[in-house]
Amino acid sequence: MKRRACIVSGWLGLATVLAGLAGPVVAQSWDPARAVSQPGWVWAGPQQLDGPQARLSVQSFRAPVPPLTAARRLISVSGQRLTRLQWVGPMLLLSGGRGEEHWLAQLQPRADGTAGLLSRLMPAVPAGTGFDPAALAPPGARRVLQARDGADDPASLSSFDCPGTPAQVAAAVRRALHAAGWSVAHGATAASGAPETGLARDVLPPDWHHPDGGQLSVHLYARRRSVALTFWHHPQEPS
Repeated sequence: MKRRACIVSGWLGLATVLAGLAGPVVAQSWDPARAVSQPGWVWAGPQQLDGPQARLSVQSFRAPVPPLTAARRLISVSGQRLTRLQWVGPMLLLSGGRGEEHWLAQLQPRADGTAGLLSRLMPAVPAGTGFDPAALAPPGARRVLQARDGADDPASLSSFDCPGTPAQVAAAVRRALHAAGWSVAHGATAASGAPETGLARDVLPPDWHHPDGGQLSVHLYARRRSVALTFWHHPQEPS
C-alpha cells in the first residue's frame, strides 16, 4: 500500500487538467524503457492509477549517468513528448505533451548516477469487461479512486464516497454482491465480529468469493455525512 500511496502523492491535482477531455485516447503508446535502450539503465515495471476522468502511469528507473546526460537521452528518444527542461534545486524536471498525454520526468542526482521517475497522465480509458466495482456501489456513489498494478499483479483498489448511513450502504452492497454471484468467504465474519446472518444488517462481512476464483475485500468507513466504501479485488485466488 505504501507503493500505491507514493504514486498518488503529488499527482491528484494534475488530474483536473484532463477533467474536460472526453473520447478515446489516440496517442500511440510509448515504452520509454525500450526506447532508451542504454547499458546500465534499470527500469521498474509501470504502475497505474485510474481516476474518474484520468489515468496516471508511473515508472521509476536508475541510470549510471548524471541527470543532465540522462535528460538528453530521454529527450532524444521521446518523440517530442518531453520538450521542456527545468531545474528545481538539485532535481531536474522534464515535461511536455503529445496528443492527449501529459508527460513529466523527475531526475535526482545520486552517487552512482541518476534516480528517475517518469509519469504519463492521460484521459481515462473505457472500462473493460472484467470486474466493475461501480456495479457493486450503491446508487449515488461517487468514485474517488481506482488504482491497479501492472500485468504481473492484476489486483485493483477502488474507493467510493456513498450517501446514506453505514447500514443503508451495507445493505445495498450486500444485495449487489449476491446478485453478481459473490458469496461470503468461508469463515468470514461481519465487521462487528458476529457471523454473517440476516439480522446483521448494519455490518458487512469483509471477505467475499466468486465462482470464477476472484477474491474481494469490502470495507466501510463512516464519515461525518457519508460512507467511504472500498473494494480490494484479486482476480484469482492466491496460490
